[in-house]
This record gives sequence, structure tokens and C-alpha cells, in this order.
Amino acid sequence: MSVISVRLPDGKCLELPSGTTVLAVAEKIGPGLAKAALAGRVDGKLVDLRKPLLEDTALEIVTTKDPAGGEVTRHSAEHVMADAVKRLFPKAQVDAGRSDHSEKFQYDFLVENAFTPEDIAKIEQEMNAILAEKVAFERQVVTRAEAEQLFRSLGEELKLSRLADIPDGAEITLFRHGPFADLCRGPHVQSTSQIGAIKLLESSGTYFRGDEKGPNLQRIYGTAFASKKELAEHLERIEEAKRRDHRRVGAELGLFHLDQLAPARRSTCRRA
Repeated sequence: MSVISVRLPDGKCLELPSGTTVLAVAEKIGPGLAKAALAGRVDGKLVDLRKPLLEDTALEIVTTKDPAGGEVTRHSAEHVMADAVKRLFPKAQVDAGRSDHSEKFQYDFLVENAFTPEDIAKIEQEMNAILAEKVAFERQVVTRAEAEQLFRSLGEELKLSRLADIPDGAEITLFRHGPFADLCRGPHVQSTSQIGAIKLLESSGTYFRGDEKGPNLQRIYGTAFASKKELAEHLERIEEAKRRDHRRVGAELGLFHLDQLAPARRSTCRRA
């Protein structure tokens, strides 16, 4: 078996068998770090904890102390949301998630009827139930034929379309937690127990691949953090930004008013 060199942030190098996972490296460094680990950073790029290391590399272990930890948490919560929707609406088809998880997550769904506020509340409640299950995330490399068979059996026609976008020869990975599986590169947290708090923000209509001639989809936005305190602080910042919105404050102070008959980008101003 070949051996690789893994260089840590403190300059220390570990000689390990090729194929050692990022999580296994964290476990070798210490049990505390392994428990807190959310992802890895290989040569500056975020990777999943279950990814095998095949060559000499520089590795950092990402925890909640790293800003990127929040992105991994929200990406994982995104999958939990899709799982919750499928549990409550078994006929729903799952389209793509969001690429930017710096502040929020989203998924698009093909459903018979638009989501109502009551539906959103039920989905959030189901998500919290899934978090309480403390289900592990699993990374699985599959062939194109295996992925096609899976999504065809699930009736996920939109996912089959997304699968066709993956170039021939590219690695195809699935991420699973409990009964839910989706095409994804990751990274994801170790378990749903590491997602401390979630909040669904809003839903809206959209089109498959942004094509107005395509199927109408329902998009749900949400956010997630490692703790309820962090979530509460984030939501408070959002509310504070709304309170400071110049359009609302200006209208309330009588500095200007928006004319309903004027073009959208124009306003009628008056001097104090």
C-alpha cells in the first residue's frame, strides 16, 4: 500500500496510507477535533470528511470556528429540507439546491400545488424532527447507470435531467442520510445532530432551469447555524436591516414618496 504525506496547519506532517479519509486524519489528531469536524480543506478547497486522500496534500480540519463551517451546515440543512418535503409530499420531485451557502440555502420542487404558509411551517417542524434523529450523512461514489436506476425508481425525472449534465468520466457522488439521497459533491456534516438550528424564510415560484416554457417549480429558502443563539442573532440582523431600509424610513419621515404611476426606478422627491 502506498503512503502519502499530509501536512497540517502547524507544519507537522503525517505519513498515512493512501485512501485515508479526512475524518480519519482528524481522529488521528485527536478525538475532540474529530467530534467537532464538519469538513476538510485540501490545498485551500473544501472537501467532505469522508473523501479519501490519494496523494500528498496540505489539510485543514474545518469546525464551527471556521467561517466555512457555516456554509457546510447550511448545505447539509438543505438536504434535510428536501428530505422533509419528500416525507410530507411523497410525489414531490426534487430539483437542484443552491451553490452559495454563505447565508442561506434553497431547493426547488415540482409539486402539484404551491406551498402555503401552513406547509412551510409543517416542513420546518419535520426538519427539526429529522435533526433530532441524529442521522449520519454518507458519501457514495456511484456509476452513471447506478444513479440512473436509483432516480428512475424514485420517479425523479428532474434529477435524471441534472444527471445528464455531468460530463462523461466525471466522478458521480450521492449523499445519503436516512432514506434520502441526492446527487451532490458535498461537503456535508457528519450527522444531522451537528445542525444546531434551522429556519425556513420564504417560498416562491420559479421555472425549471429558469426556462419559462419549462415546469413551474416551488422554491423554498432557509438558513441554518450551529446553535440557536447564532440563528437568533442572524435573524435579528435581518430585522435591523429592514428597520434601516432607506425606502421605508424615507417614506415614514416624509422625505419622499413612491408614485404608483411612475416608472419603477423613479421616485418623486420633495425638499424638507
